[in-house]
Amino acid sequence: ETDTLKTDDNMIIGGDLNMDDGNITNILRSVYNITGCTEDSVEGTVCWNSDYYTLNIVTGLGNVIQVGQELTGVGKNKQGTAITAGQVVFVNDSQGEMPVIYLADASDGNKIHSPAVVTIPTCNNNAACPVTTFGFVHGLNTSMWSEGDDLYITSDGSGDLTNVPATFPNYNVHMGTVIRSHASSGIILVLPEIDYGNGVTINSLGVVNNLTVLGEVQSYRYRFLNGNNASYMKIADSDWIGVNQAIITGNNENLAKGEITNLNYARENVTLSWQQFGKNNSYGGWGNSFGLVPNYLGIENFSTGGKVNMTQLSNYITLCDYFGVDCKFSADTRGRARDSISGVKIPGGPLLWTMGDEEIWGMSKIHEGLELEKDFLYIGDGIGDIDMYNEPLHLKIPRQENVTIGTGAIELFDINWDGEPTGLQPPTPFIETGAMSGNSNREWSTRNDVRCNSNPCARAKGANGGDIRGMDYNFTTTNVSNMNLNFWYGSDNMDVGSTDNFSVYMNNNTGSGWVLIWNDTGTSGDINPAIFKNFTVPSTMNDGSIITLRFNHQADGGEEESFVDDIRINGTVGTPTTIEVTRNDAKIELGGSTYLSTTCDIFYNDTSKITEIGVDSNCKVSLTNVSIVPTSTGGNTGTDLCIDANNEICPCGSCA
Repeated sequence: ETDTLKTDDNMIIGGDLNMDDGNITNILRSVYNITGCTEDSVEGTVCWNSDYYTLNIVTGLGNVIQVGQELTGVGKNKQGTAITAGQVVFVNDSQGEMPVIYLADASDGNKIHSPAVVTIPTCNNNAACPVTTFGFVHGLNTSMWSEGDDLYITSDGSGDLTNVPATFPNYNVHMGTVIRSHASSGIILVLPEIDYGNGVTINSLGVVNNLTVLGEVQSYRYRFLNGNNASYMKIADSDWIGVNQAIITGNNENLAKGEITNLNYARENVTLSWQQFGKNNSYGGWGNSFGLVPNYLGIENFSTGGKVNMTQLSNYITLCDYFGVDCKFSADTRGRARDSISGVKIPGGPLLWTMGDEEIWGMSKIHEGLELEKDFLYIGDGIGDIDMYNEPLHLKIPRQENVTIGTGAIELFDINWDGEPTGLQPPTPFIETGAMSGNSNREWSTRNDVRCNSNPCARAKGANGGDIRGMDYNFTTTNVSNMNLNFWYGSDNMDVGSTDNFSVYMNNNTGSGWVLIWNDTGTSGDINPAIFKNFTVPSTMNDGSIITLRFNHQADGGEEESFVDDIRINGTVGTPTTIEVTRNDAKIELGGSTYLSTTCDIFYNDTSKITEIGVDSNCKVSLTNVSIVPTSTGGNTGTDLCIDANNEICPCGSCA
């Protein structure tokens, strides 16, 4: 026992060094055992974590802090129930010098402040709860997500994480990213931020300069006025009757004649304005009819207390009754004047209400379409004709036809061990079979090797005579068929012949037994680099509830090795389905006579995609200045077309 211990050389202490509340000072450096921590349950323990290349600090609260890889804290659980690992909490108070935490909720803007993730399996109510606000959180169940998934706070008050972004009016808070997907050893990189890419919900927004919006601006209620309140946009206006829910644009200034008070502007060929006026039995720009009413009509006939009653003025039936007009249509919002299912004509539908005839002095342009209840008759003057620009003449004769739709492709699984530590025995998610289970030098395990497609991969080494080293993986193929199995394969020191071989089997566990997919007994003993193998899966493995995939390694010595990596099975999911589709044939009738039955038609079949010309044997097509190969009667009879002396197309060998 001494007050001072000094040495100029190395000092090795086999047991513990108890300083009895003293200090170790003037340390040049401290080097930890890099083989890793062997104890992570004693509070205050500091050791080197060789898996994550940092120091572990055991807190005594059930969590271990990885120094430099996470920012942590401790909060008091006041939720009223236990909080578990992976749940998100927020700070809402303090107790003593410790913040108080509750479960976060993306539906409430007051419950997403200072979010953090709980890092111990269970934190009881009123207990100190370690949390991480930034960095890596280990030991979580992340098996329900894929690696790389972004995680968000749920909007149900549970504090759980989800890979589905919150939608308006919930708050879209991005909490982190899945680094490893695993049922018990999952890893999340916690990085709380507002997810601007999927939409943002905020309580208020002030913009000093410009606000640029590339998409839509949606609002439940808004009001805009200029500085002197002359030009305005708002909802509802007390100066008008019947507009308590209307969006109003107006101008109260004294304007010169001809000045524009309302302008909807867009570039050429873009819709400027589309409006709905009034309610049922009214006219508007969507679904109902549309009407133009002169100012004097409203002022003289539909004013109440000096204000024009917009509700009465917009009611089509009221106008018909008021002026004693026998209106043909009811304009009752029933859409077009033909039922979309039965095709039966119905009253109502869109119309232009003019209270009289329509006379057009110039050209009439109809942009959507023209529907006539009777025949269309065009009487020309012998000089003009009917021209169509930019659009084809589209003729349709609808008919129903049953067709079978196909199925879709699916990837059942893609197993690799990228990012996994070496030495996993067996390589997850496989289970191990064989006579020497537990011998880490001879069983299937994860290893780094040049024969892997990417490090690490699954490797089996050695055997004793006929012993077989196997690993199995169970999966389902419900409603899946047409499957392919592929993987990367490498080997080392494997003897060509029956003593050393690598084989792949599958079993549907309902009577098929073990079906051999591939047995490698003749490949070179050293396959480096790995080669890609692809096989068709037998149909006996289709639509199975439990299918077992097995990889076997058999050798007669201790140095033979087999390697597999990036194991995938692809297939087709779904059942062919017959559906009814609409085919649109087309027909143009040419000529015809009252006294003769001969008709020459052009007919298009939408199923075969074939256009036929002429349905009567007397119909012929005469061509001028058209080149047909061959251009003489010397073509092949029965297959080629020729042109006869009358410039008509005919089958070669049968021309006039």
